[in-house]
Amino acid sequence: RGALGNPCIFKDALALWKGSPLPQPPSIQERIEMMLRHFDLLIGEKGEYAAVREMRKHAGWYLKGIPGSAAIRRELNSIVKAEALIEMICRIKR
Repeated sequence: RGALGNPCIFKDALALWKGSPLPQPPSIQERIEMMLRHFDLLIGEKGEYAAVREMRKHAGWYLKGIPGSAAIRRELNSIVKAEALIEMICRIKR
């Protein structure tokens, strides 16, 4: 469960195991890129209909801790088309 919305947890765990310093947490831009990649993989695996609905859940986890993310999550939860979800994720950059 710790990896939901935070796939970088595995890099952190590896660094701790090796006794290395923890890597920097991912920037907002890096999180957005991870979300878009994750969504693209979901579409390829499950098709648009299921991927959009599943990604709305995952996007909430990726957005955790980002200022203003509650409003973004509310808007994301009403999206039903892949194109609209991608647009919404890309607007987070601004």
